[in-house]
Amino acid sequence: MEKEDSKYRLKVTPVLKPDDLNQYIIFSSKSGKAPDIAEIGYSNIGWLAEGNYVMQLDDMKNQGVFKNLMPGYWNAVTWDKHIWGVIQDTEARMVFFYKPHLKKLGWTDEQIAALPKKVENGEFTMQDMADVAKQAVDQKLVKHGFLHNNGPRDVAAFYVNNGVQMYDEDKKQYVFDKANVVETFKEVKQLVDTGLLPDSMMTYSEKDRLKEIVNGTALFVGGGIWEEARFRQNGYHNELGNVTSEWIQQNLGVILLPPSKKGGKPITMSNPYVYVVSKTTKHPELVKRPLVEVSAPEYQKNHATQSSHIPFTKEGQELAKESAFLNSVSYMTNYSKFVPNHPDEPKYEKIRADALKNVETGTMTPEKAAEWMEQQMKLDLGSIVVK
Repeated sequence: MEKEDSKYRLKVTPVLKPDDLNQYIIFSSKSGKAPDIAEIGYSNIGWLAEGNYVMQLDDMKNQGVFKNLMPGYWNAVTWDKHIWGVIQDTEARMVFFYKPHLKKLGWTDEQIAALPKKVENGEFTMQDMADVAKQAVDQKLVKHGFLHNNGPRDVAAFYVNNGVQMYDEDKKQYVFDKANVVETFKEVKQLVDTGLLPDSMMTYSEKDRLKEIVNGTALFVGGGIWEEARFRQNGYHNELGNVTSEWIQQNLGVILLPPSKKGGKPITMSNPYVYVVSKTTKHPELVKRPLVEVSAPEYQKNHATQSSHIPFTKEGQELAKESAFLNSVSYMTNYSKFVPNHPDEPKYEKIRADALKNVETGTMTPEKAAEWMEQQMKLDLGSIVVK
């Protein structure tokens, strides 16, 4: 804008917490002072579009910078057959594992290096992971065999991995898939009952979870690729504080969430952040321009390498190959799954999390938790499809 001698300037407001940002958008829109551009998680697209807070961006699909967008990622910003946002970045949720402990269990360097591919091929399942974790616990190598992240997308991963259908696109209704929900809860209950997963997992802090994997007090720990940057920056190692990229490569491996059945496909849950444009913006065409500019491959690369995220276009990923870690995880987006971006998704997120917590704490059996989940879905989500 300065080069063009334009009178317009971009003013950036500090990042707000998700709930605060949602409220800010709602109230500022009602007062006519909504930000022209907002950066927000993709699963908010549904309520933003339905509430008439943001404008359609169908024409952005034709911009050259998005020509080689990763497959499936336009779906993440689509609601009611229209595009309402553009991708800002993406990531993958996966499982870290502590290499030195696998060596103590008798694994060779070759076997450790082959593990990600075995998961990808469906040869190493959730049960296989549990069996290895049990060996590490029994030999007192670790306190916990497996820890999972308790974020909305991470919780959803257990359901999706067990084949749970969450949503009917044609009917635009949520689905209660009882048989697969019960299987999900049985899998989690077994992890708790065998002493691999703490029953307090849903109250774990991010710091405590990450400290366990970087210090080797857990063998397998679910997380996100962005947490590689946190290992380097947040001082989680008890002796070393911040660890280097080289230390991470030597000591921590990464795999997709293993499939629940042999021969099945592993998954990752992705939560791309997106840019949306206010419906009340006075300069829609001018506001769209920065969305194209900031999506240039070199900007994608800079953001990705600093924060351990994955560039969202082929060109951006090519530039980011200088990062050995990002190189090792970029394939994971081929297995990306997404939660519905329905307006009621925040309500469904809470139901999924509460139901899982009821199973982990032993408050409910898998069958009772499934019954409770069905009733809550009917109460909070209105008309649902029951399989």
